[in-house]
Amino acid sequence: MYTVILGLFYLFYSRFLSGAIPDDFLKSIREEDPSVEVVVDLSDNFITDLSSSLTTFTNMNLVLVDNDTTSPVPEELCDTDHNGWVAGMVGQVRNGGALNACDAILCPPGLHNKDGRLSITRGCDRIEKATHLKTLHLSSTLIDNMEDADNAPDSLINLHLAECQFKDEIPPEFYKLSNLQIAYLNFNRFSGTLPEAIGQMTNLEEFWAYNNDVTGPIPEQLGSLTYLTVLALDENKLSGCILTELEQFSATEP
Repeated sequence: MYTVILGLFYLFYSRFLSGAIPDDFLKSIREEDPSVEVVVDLSDNFITDLSSSLTTFTNMNLVLVDNDTTSPVPEELCDTDHNGWVAGMVGQVRNGGALNACDAILCPPGLHNKDGRLSITRGCDRIEKATHLKTLHLSSTLIDNMEDADNAPDSLINLHLAECQFKDEIPPEFYKLSNLQIAYLNFNRFSGTLPEAIGQMTNLEEFWAYNNDVTGPIPEQLGSLTYLTVLALDENKLSGCILTELEQFSATEP
């Protein structure tokens, strides 16, 4: 949907856009007046790539936080002809000495902040710098690895990674998140066995890993996790017996 207010086009799309932004996106507005101020809120969608066709606009405020974008912003969207983008922030960060003015449109892959883009007052940081981060929701995204997960801040206690693109064994970095209390790894393609290292997660209360391809026995180290109340491992390929060490957990899922 879109709204026109005193020459300002405001467009909002949510939860139904996926893939790359098509080349004919906003074509009618581009043809009518490409210099008009356009605010486009595409937050909370499943967009993977931006279109260089948007270069026609010289005054666009594009909001892309909470998407699946994995490719960098096309350089032509943030050259000197587009200093007016994002309410002039592209030009401001360039003049402020930023290495890449495109970060004012969207933080590069692997970096983030609350707004999803660089500004004069808010940088794009790696996750370990989010020292107050408690809950990280990344379910239903295209994430397929946990590289550097062990560098997550100690404040992280809730991790949601359900229905992503993971496969192979749960990486060793995951088991180093010793402060984690709740973990959702369900609806992936994890395989291999659960290692003894899971016993290092001494604060774990809920472990949801159902609907994967995990094999082998349930490790006895799970019995040492005294805070564990939910263990959801159904719809895997586990073998062996239910450990006597788990009998203490009244809320354990099969």
